[in-house]
Amino acid sequence: MTRRHSFTWHATTAVLAAAACASSPATTPKPIGAPTAQPAPNVNPFTGAKFYVDPEFARTVARAPTSTPEDAARMKKVATYPTAVWLE
Repeated sequence: MTRRHSFTWHATTAVLAAAACASSPATTPKPIGAPTAQPAPNVNPFTGAKFYVDPEFARTVARAPTSTPEDAARMKKVATYPTAVWLE
């Protein structure tokens, strides 16, 4: 095979492959129809849920020094706040 025939064969193969890909059903857009299911209602899934309150955090807050009775009351309230742990 000569160099010219080799180039022609590669060019022809590339053109045929491109044409086959361009006309395949995977590249044609599909029509968008109406949704078949109703969307989920706008409801808070956490309503009524009880979140985790870390007992170690509560002990740490209880041990923190306070200067006034008002601060002590605030710290007691903070000790009841739910906490979260970031897992990596």
